[in-house]
Amino acid sequence: MRSRVEAWVASVVRGDGNESGDVYVDSIHLDDLLGQRRVDERPMRLAAEVLLVCASLGAALGGRAPRVAVTLRSSPVLDVVVPPLDTVDEQVDALHPSELYLVEKNVRYLTGAHEEYRAGYVEPDVEHASELDLSYSCYRDEHSRAHGWEFARTLWLGLREE
Repeated sequence: MRSRVEAWVASVVRGDGNESGDVYVDSIHLDDLLGQRRVDERPMRLAAEVLLVCASLGAALGGRAPRVAVTLRSSPVLDVVVPPLDTVDEQVDALHPSELYLVEKNVRYLTGAHEEYRAGYVEPDVEHASELDLSYSCYRDEHSRAHGWEFARTLWLGLREE
């Protein structure tokens, strides 16, 4: 796993595929990154493992912040009930694999006409909790809103800032 994560991070930092220089976020599905469908693994555990590999890369991240999105099943309404962490693996959207993002650290939130509820987990009861920042998001963009489509639900994992 480590060698695949290192290779992808290095290609992002080099700017491979970003000739215009205007990309502020890069992402890859964990299935593509790891070279196989990891259905045998618990999504939360796998997401944390990938994130901790990123954390160990330090300066090789090139000033970017790694984040992993674990996609949960969608909701017909803006769901403001934060799912208990021990139920997340059961709520994962099997059609959308988890995704690793590298975000320019000065980019915090996207703007635009969207609907979103976001809440952090104060004291998450997960392995490596002291190193991880976890939050829940229920979101839909302007296009989805105009069509009356469902809300995307995501559990975000990031590195806790010191």
